[in-house]
Amino acid sequence: MAIVSAEKFVQAARDNGYAVGGFNTNNLEWTQAILRAAEAKKAPVLIQTSMGAAKYMGGYKVARNLIANLVESMGITVPVAIHLDHGHYEDALECIKLVILQSCLTVHTFQLKKTLKNCS
Repeated sequence: MAIVSAEKFVQAARDNGYAVGGFNTNNLEWTQAILRAAEAKKAPVLIQTSMGAAKYMGGYKVARNLIANLVESMGITVPVAIHLDHGHYEDALECIKLVILQSCLTVHTFQLKKTLKNCS
């Protein structure tokens, strides 16, 4: 199965009262272990990377390609989504361009929204 948006499987979890695991990865071996566990449990999974881990791995594109290539080469059949775990605005934009579909911006962005709300 290809990398997918988490939207549908997260909504299904919400509607049916269960959780979807989100696991941070830092390298090939961690990613393989996450995918093996998800496949063994037949459970959708969010594979997450932080800004620091992505930098360590060689950038967001490398991280995305590593995950996508492992999904294909390992024959993973469960839904897999990639998530930027607490990235800054610029990092979220880069990930969106690379089709890393989920991202969680840091509190700085939420403070910006609060500031803009107070200005209106």
